[in-house]
Amino acid sequence: MNLYLRLFWQLLSGFWKRPAELLDETELKLRVLPNDLDIYLHMNNGRYATIMDLGRLDYLQRTGLLKQSRRHQWVPVVAQVDLNFLRPLKLFQAFALKTKVVYWDTHWVFLEQTFISNSKLMAKALIKTQFRKNRQRVEVQKILDSIGYTGVGLPMPEIYRHRMEES
Repeated sequence: MNLYLRLFWQLLSGFWKRPAELLDETELKLRVLPNDLDIYLHMNNGRYATIMDLGRLDYLQRTGLLKQSRRHQWVPVVAQVDLNFLRPLKLFQAFALKTKVVYWDTHWVFLEQTFISNSKLMAKALIKTQFRKNRQRVEVQKILDSIGYTGVGLPMPEIYRHRMEES
């Protein structure tokens, strides 16, 4: 139930949050709740992925991509997640989930999502994603055009080069 409440709150709060540009980093401020825990009393590894979904939803909503994806019937899908756990998040611990685009090519968009608590990096993920319509890929340029983005692309971050080339 808590996940639906978080989802509902995320969708509702998106209406009064400051809009974001494509290259902005968005941030969700959350807290570890009792049903986020595993048997070792820290946040369950599966819950990280679910909360990352909320972070991507916040990013899509604030950049206008959610509105455009609904308008064009595009569905954002995740193809790959490389998630590194550095420190555990414990019961009631406050944390921020930050989401930003780090690179794109003609078909794929790569996002970085980080979990930060008390100024410490707790977990970091690289997400490979794309939009699809009727089982067909949507070209990234078409997505960029839909929100009026006219800037240049981002260079592939060296730290992620080997991960992206393997996939």
